Amino acid sequence: MAQSFTSTPALLPKEMTNSILLKAYEASVVGRLAGGTPQKFGETAIPIYEGQTELGLVGETQAYGTSTVSTGMQYLTNRKFGTIVVVSKELIENDPEQILDKIEDDLVSAGARAYDSIFLAGKDGRGAAITGQSHINQTTKRIELAASPDYKAAIEAGIEAVSADYDVTGLAFDNAIKIKLASLVNETQVGFADLSTSRLTIAGFNAEGARTVGKAGNRLIVGDWTKLRAGFSEDIKIERSDQAVVGGVSMWETDQVALKVSMSVAGTVLDPNAFAVIEDGTA
Repeated sequence: MAQSFTSTPALLPKEMTNSILLKAYEASVVGRLAGGTPQKFGETAIPIYEGQTELGLVGETQAYGTSTVSTGMQYLTNRKFGTIVVVSKELIENDPEQILDKIEDDLVSAGARAYDSIFLAGKDGRGAAITGQSHINQTTKRIELAASPDYKAAIEAGIEAVSADYDVTGLAFDNAIKIKLASLVNETQVGFADLSTSRLTIAGFNAEGARTVGKAGNRLIVGDWTKLRAGFSEDIKIERSDQAVVGGVSMWETDQVALKVSMSVAGTVLDPNAFAVIEDGTA
């Protein structure tokens, strides 16, 4: 059933918006591996410089050698994400600050999942494909795991595939296999592997775990994470209504309030083949 909102959208203060979106990026697995700071919209043109400059010996009267490089531009496309949150009218009237704090925490978590979904699979947080979005899962470098997975061999194959053209800077893994990876890393140690964190060191590289990695059917991603670019808008909008009908439920009849929240983030993968994905094999 349609939802109706009667109130004028309210913009969160830019300081709060920036804080939420930066925290979201830093909490995402791609943010942890790629590092850097997302660009604000308006700085969406990204210069691309590919190739390698080589210096050769130049003797007197000799011509200079040439290095082949290519240049171009890629652009961040604004992607709007949103949801409707239903809360108790009594709670929002008695303690609005608590609700705002809770929404801020939820937006950080949801924003982190949105960044991961954009970069890893070209989808939104609910799994819907985003038309025209570049993402890591477009890579042609794919390693299939056997029925009894040999993660060490798969990781080595992934590193070798990426290293043919790029420098590996890190790995992402599905938290569902964290215990297997941690045991592999710590196989020479006595006792259980440390599972209290989603961070491991594999082959000397930083490896970060999240369940969002597995949503595209991948178990691990090996890659050059410098080939990612992220962006965000400074606006987070919140609309409030006690007259809306959400999912067939009247807010007015049930003493509830609907909060419609929207935020915009963006991301692009400069070259999906800077990554190799390790996925479950087909039976």
